[in-house]
Amino acid sequence: LVQSTNPEFNKAVVRVNIFHDHRQTIQYIHPGDAGKLSQAELVVIDEAAAIPLPLVKDLLGPYLVFMASTINGYEGTGRSLSLKLLDQLRQQSNRLGVTANDGGVAARTLHECELKESIRYRSGDNVETWLNSLLCLEANTPHLGGGTPLPGDCNLYYINRDTLFSYHSASEEFLHRIMALFVAS
Repeated sequence: LVQSTNPEFNKAVVRVNIFHDHRQTIQYIHPGDAGKLSQAELVVIDEAAAIPLPLVKDLLGPYLVFMASTINGYEGTGRSLSLKLLDQLRQQSNRLGVTANDGGVAARTLHECELKESIRYRSGDNVETWLNSLLCLEANTPHLGGGTPLPGDCNLYYINRDTLFSYHSASEEFLHRIMALFVAS
């Protein structure tokens, strides 16, 4: 076991060396240190949505990559991960699949697994429903069309804080729409 000398890591274990038939190393690296992965066989990226997208892309290499992330929920929102990176990986995997079917070799395939049922609560639990509503965690954006309007076509409104948090159904709907915009941006 190797502990970090970085005071920010509070002596956390950053490397485990295992000796069986040969040496194998499990090591934590900072997401910005993708250049240190040249000898990696497997890279595990936990909570990938919390890492800036360019750094996640840098971590993808010729080795096997396992990415786990929270797409929706109070742990964080991974909209750029789900909207941008996963779409790109799906397209690359589809192109490579076509190439492999034509006799070529597919360099990387994408396998997606999705947890649809909460592991914290049973399905349809009232606490989970209340928490999601309270924190606007399931705020979904309606299709807004393409592009952004010109500044002259926009309006700026003053919103009274007391009105916004009055628990009125119209205020609640407005809050959900605002959160949906934040989640989608």
